[in-house]
Amino acid sequence: MFEMFSFDSKDLDWQNPERSEESYNLIVERSNELNRLQRLSLEEKITRTQSIIESICNDYNDDEIYLSFSGGKDSTVLSHIVYEMGCKVLLLMTNTRLEFPESLKFAREWSKKINMPLEIILPEKRPMEVWQKYGYPVISKLVADHVERINNGQITKAINDNEDKYMKYAGIHLSGKCCDYLKKEPIKRFLKEHKELKIGLLGTMAEESQMRRLVWIRKGCIYEHHTTGKIANPIIHWTEKDIWDYIQKNDIEISELYTKYGMKRNGCFCCGFGSHIENPNKYQLLYHYNKRLWKNVLDKFGFREVLKQCKINYYPNAKLEDFKESEI
Repeated sequence: MFEMFSFDSKDLDWQNPERSEESYNLIVERSNELNRLQRLSLEEKITRTQSIIESICNDYNDDEIYLSFSGGKDSTVLSHIVYEMGCKVLLLMTNTRLEFPESLKFAREWSKKINMPLEIILPEKRPMEVWQKYGYPVISKLVADHVERINNGQITKAINDNEDKYMKYAGIHLSGKCCDYLKKEPIKRFLKEHKELKIGLLGTMAEESQMRRLVWIRKGCIYEHHTTGKIANPIIHWTEKDIWDYIQKNDIEISELYTKYGMKRNGCFCCGFGSHIENPNKYQLLYHYNKRLWKNVLDKFGFREVLKQCKINYYPNAKLEDFKESEI
């Protein structure tokens, strides 16, 4: 098996007095190694990704492997590499009921093009049910989860150590629970019903968040997940630029969300993770994609007040203080 290991999560705490010098050196070594991998050429990254996939295919039959597919560019590139290697695995897609129609349409077309079976699964809970009970997905999953704890009176050491990062959002109805209930829970349930599936391929990259970077530092690209079992991240060392370069080099068809509507990401059309730093953010792009849907997200789904409280601009070509409610 290609690169599978783990060490105690407490060693990730850089300020932990119990952390040994050996653990500290391992963290630094792993971090430097990830930086090195991210600096490789695209050809070298492709070769490494193929080695990871080959290792998995040597240990498992094709019908024991699934690929988490969203209809987005990252999972499309990963599935293309798997396809080019002659493997035929299950494309597993979660329809949160908040997917862009273009994503679902592309997923069905792409699965036929590369001759891989596609399974689209649904969550048991409805999005509004999750948002109203727990909170809205805005800023980032890490921040939203900590703010939910603050609002519930659960002040942890991590919150105390990062007051400036979390306390400014105290009282705002935020939570990252929708990812758990709308994405992870359906996959967990599906895998429980299909025990023949032994390992999943994910198109995640360390560049996307500090949390994903830390997961690779601690566990590598193949590891056991506490809810979904064994998973692998064959393109964890890739960057956004690598994805686009691969698409261009191989003339790969991707969803119209990117080519026609200029979306940066697919996923749930109302997800606010990252919208505080993106320009334009998802809500501003959504306005041009479908104004009726944009207005439903703000008013029917209840995002308007939360975005205002988080000081996130949801109206194109305007500063937050210049919002004119009569215009929208």
